[in-house]
Amino acid sequence: MIYQLYEKEVQDLFCEITNDCFKIMSDNPMGEVDFGNGRGLLSSGYQAIIRILLELLYYQDMEVGKRGLQDAWIVIDELDELLSPGYAAKILPFLKKKFPWGKWLITTHSCDLVAYAYDANLVILENDSCEVIDINDYSSVSEVQIIFGRLFHIPTNVESEKNVVLRRLLNNKMNHAWGQCDEECLRQIEGQDLTASQRMIINEIRKW
Repeated sequence: MIYQLYEKEVQDLFCEITNDCFKIMSDNPMGEVDFGNGRGLLSSGYQAIIRILLELLYYQDMEVGKRGLQDAWIVIDELDELLSPGYAAKILPFLKKKFPWGKWLITTHSCDLVAYAYDANLVILENDSCEVIDINDYSSVSEVQIIFGRLFHIPTNVESEKNVVLRRLLNNKMNHAWGQCDEECLRQIEGQDLTASQRMIINEIRKW
C-alpha cells in the first residue's frame, strides 16, 4: 500500500543509488519483478534499501511536512543490515543528502559504513564506558578496522591499558563528551607511573 503511494519517488531514489530499476508485476504470484532486461526477485539488500526509502518518504510526508519541521530525528538500528559492503558504504551519505532535514542516530557493525560517513561522531559503547570520536578523522576501512578490533578484543599490536584509557579520555574531551566519571578516571591515572608520551597526552586533555 505504501509503495503504491510513493512509487515514483522510490524508483527515482532507488535508481540513483543502485543504477538499477524495476517494475512490480501484479500478475506474478512468485514475487518477481521486471528489471527491463529480464525478470527476477529483489535481493534482500535491494528490499532493505526500498524499505528504508519508503519509511523515510512516508515519515517525511506524514510528519516532517505536515508539522512544518525544520529537522527531525531518524533512528535506525543496524542501518547496514542485509547490505553488501558497497551499499553499506554508500547508504548513509546518500540518505543524508536526500533527506537533509534528518538528524541521524544509527547503530552499525560495518567498517565500510563508518569509513565512508562524514560530519558525524562515532560513539563507541563498551560495558560502562563511552568514547566519542570525530568520524572525519578516519577515512579508510583499515583505520576503522583497528577501532572495531579493539572494541571486539581481536588481537592486534599490544597496547597498554593506560594508553587505551587516555585515548578515550582525549577523544571525549575534544568532542565535548566529557563527564564526571572521565574526570575521576583522569585523576586516578595522573597519580600513576607514566611515560613521557602519556604525560603529554594528559597535558593535551587538560588544555581542552
